Amino acid sequence: MKRLTRLCLLSALLVMALCFTALAAEPSIVDAKSELSGVAITADGDKATVTYSNAESGKYYMVFTLSDNSGVPNDSNLVYIDQKTAEGSTVEFVVYPKALENGKTYYVYLSSNSEDIGAMKLAATFKYQGTAAAVTKGDINGDGSIDAKDVAVLRRYLADKVKNALTAEGQLAADINGDSSIDAKDLGLLRRYLSDKVKYPLPA
Repeated sequence: MKRLTRLCLLSALLVMALCFTALAAEPSIVDAKSELSGVAITADGDKATVTYSNAESGKYYMVFTLSDNSGVPNDSNLVYIDQKTAEGSTVEFVVYPKALENGKTYYVYLSSNSEDIGAMKLAATFKYQGTAAAVTKGDINGDGSIDAKDVAVLRRYLADKVKNALTAEGQLAADINGDSSIDAKDLGLLRRYLSDKVKYPLPA
């Protein structure tokens, strides 16, 4: 009887591990990508930090976030604007548009005081995830199962994150240990889980 109870408990734990879902708790910026040399973009919730490291000290720089990739800001496509004077070779902007559309891609442009607004350069892009997206931890390719295919997808991503970019849902599923970073630790957890799902359940 005790053995049957223990077996049922292990089965329940396995089902819970397989069905565990990761939720994007808050609306957030995802899929942030640099499009210009010298530009880095990092997302933190509904804000993105855009850093330009090829600036000239004393120049002021402007950042525009547009809802299209026209490169020309106007009343209908401008969702954020800011300007700063570079101190040294780096200028940094914290971009936090207030009105973003769920699932839409936005375009961050950069210009300096020596450039015409019409000549501003595409610096970065990002996508807005405005609602919670439910995904299964470990199901990186989103096919409804956790298997060797997910390991292969994660390995390719870690080898070249630009060429083998993950979807927003794939990124949530790949961050298996929940430390907001997708790295070899997550790959190790996924491999151990597949080698013995009872002994190495995915962390809740």
